[in-house]
Amino acid sequence: MIKIVRDYNTLTEFHPHVPILGEPGFLKSVAGSEEFGWAVNDKFALPFYFKRDFPASPFRIPKIRKIAFATHCIERSTTSPEEEQEFLDGVIAHFSNENVDMTSVSPFRMDLYRAAPRGAKVTEFGTYRVDLKPSEEEIFKNIQKRTRQDIRRAEKDGYYVEEGSHLLECCERLTVETKERQGIRVRGGYLGTFKRLQESLDENFSIMVVFAPDGTPDTAVAIAWKKGLRAYSLYGGAKEGASRNAGKLLYAEAFKKMKQYGVSEFDFVGARLNVSKDSKFYGIQTFKSRMGSELHRGLIWKYIYSKERETLSNSIRKTSFFLRGKKYIGDIVDQEQNANQ
Repeated sequence: MIKIVRDYNTLTEFHPHVPILGEPGFLKSVAGSEEFGWAVNDKFALPFYFKRDFPASPFRIPKIRKIAFATHCIERSTTSPEEEQEFLDGVIAHFSNENVDMTSVSPFRMDLYRAAPRGAKVTEFGTYRVDLKPSEEEIFKNIQKRTRQDIRRAEKDGYYVEEGSHLLECCERLTVETKERQGIRVRGGYLGTFKRLQESLDENFSIMVVFAPDGTPDTAVAIAWKKGLRAYSLYGGAKEGASRNAGKLLYAEAFKKMKQYGVSEFDFVGARLNVSKDSKFYGIQTFKSRMGSELHRGLIWKYIYSKERETLSNSIRKTSFFLRGKKYIGDIVDQEQNANQ
């Protein structure tokens, strides 16, 4: 039986296993409200938050109510994929009575599962993770040799890394600039989200920036982390014409810092498994793999409660993309499903 928990303090048996993305501070920050909680049974907990699409429109477009699951299924103890599927079936059945139109894939691509609920649209996905349990020397040695040389070269050239909350606006600016160069519209920027994360997560939200010798910000990353568990590279960006070597230095220093904080793994967050060599994703994922990370595979999925509302949502997105001279090709589940065909 599935129950919905709103008070995190009643989930003490799960606390040691809950990643930072499943804690109330993070959920409140991304939800922008108190509409979040945890779906729970005797074996699993699944953090969720509600979101509404198209809330600000000059047209009379009905709001589309979605639910996003922020993490994987959190286990109290070892379970099987079959047990995970049974749990997810129960979660989907429960929210069928909550006026939900569809589920939404986490924007951080961190909801990797071993199973999916029956009737869901599902595809395989991945993420690159760096094991931070070995010594700093071993972690650095696991980085590809050529990449290690590039890191040393960046240091020799005078690039340096800083960490601190005073870098929040710098990191947000570089993130937005990078998205815009990629043709991604960022309505209102990320500053509000960054400030909410900083307020809610406090010391568990780290901003790191690598600077050129003249003090110019080059590349930045925003990391959410929890001692004993994982760190997640949530946001990041670089100036136009950024130094590739500087970016490698930034993440090498991030590994060191997270290890000092007692983090066990660094998660680069999200990896497509069907990538052509001429795709921008190929270069990004090659960079991640050369930083000493290992590819982990799992499933991502979405569940549609209302076909009519899904059609409406897709129509609105197609129109929005068309007006910007682009073509909407679906969300990440749709794209990966099509790539597999």
